[in-house]
Amino acid sequence: MEIAIVYAGGDDLFILGAWDDVLKAAMKIEKELCKYTQGTLTLSGGIGVYSSGSPVHVMAEESSELEEQSK
Repeated sequence: MEIAIVYAGGDDLFILGAWDDVLKAAMKIEKELCKYTQGTLTLSGGIGVYSSGSPVHVMAEESSELEEQSK
């Protein structure tokens, strides 16, 4: 699994990587959070799929909007 955490602040993460690596990371983070909080917290997220030439700021903005819609 090869990912890059570009932004982590407060309760937000912005992760870049191949789609399957990002999904694996998200599932691992959810599993570990569930263990750590004994199931008292949940995650919401937005995952966008982009071509390799897409600007990172566009990915971040659109993924943020997807995450907001998931709540």
